[in-house]
Amino acid sequence: MPEKVAPTGCTTQGSLGIPVGVTVDLRTASLLSGLYGVTGAIAAVLLLPLIAARTEMQLPMRTPVFAALLAVQLTVIYALLGWAGLRMARRRGLDPAPTLTKLWQGLGVRIGWHGMAAGAMGGLISGAALVLVVKIISGVLPGTLPAMLHPPSAASALAASTAAALGEEILCRLLLLSLVLRLMPPGARWGRGAANVISALAFGVLHLPGMVALFGGLSGVPALAWVWFVLLNALVGVVFGALYLRYGIGAAIAAHWFCDLVWHVGSVLA
Repeated sequence: MPEKVAPTGCTTQGSLGIPVGVTVDLRTASLLSGLYGVTGAIAAVLLLPLIAARTEMQLPMRTPVFAALLAVQLTVIYALLGWAGLRMARRRGLDPAPTLTKLWQGLGVRIGWHGMAAGAMGGLISGAALVLVVKIISGVLPGTLPAMLHPPSAASALAASTAAALGEEILCRLLLLSLVLRLMPPGARWGRGAANVISALAFGVLHLPGMVALFGGLSGVPALAWVWFVLLNALVGVVFGALYLRYGIGAAIAAHWFCDLVWHVGSVLA
């Protein structure tokens, strides 16, 4: 069926057909970005010893001050990005955050457990598949993936996984997928699928700077590593995107978190 598109300048509607104002989406974006700001700062602090050892970088300020400033910066920037994504998603007939939208509208807490369960299951399967594929690649084509793929401890892996699930889903699903979908012809049957694939590829590309750092510089990156990083991240990104389109950002965040729980935390503990 063709997608319902709200006229430009009109207040968009949620899944119950109730108008959703700008301040409702701003609350949602602020909550999500606040959680990312806190978890991102915690992850950064836990990873500082590793970063300092690899780069010989020293903080120009005390660690608590750095963490507080980073948390504020991430919260403000990602609140704006998330708010823009929420508004664009609604213009294409999506309800990108149904649970929080109902909460802010005074309808109570109505958690979409089916969507969260689908996100958890999709994430666990994606994480297990990622572990298996990487193991095969490392055995068949050794040296085409970095020697270090995970944070050094379970605590840092858990913190990094939580921060990534929030921040990367705000950026790549809530913003980028919604933006690409907004640019698609209204009512196109292939629009959502194409937007999902494009945003998933962007998700893969955004992991390349980290890959270069893991190889110790651009000159040390094997040709196949570029393919692996984009392809593997894009494949799990498609799963996260499909869940976002079907259930909203909560399911996408859950899928990403459970995927990283298996991929990073599970690998560190194994």
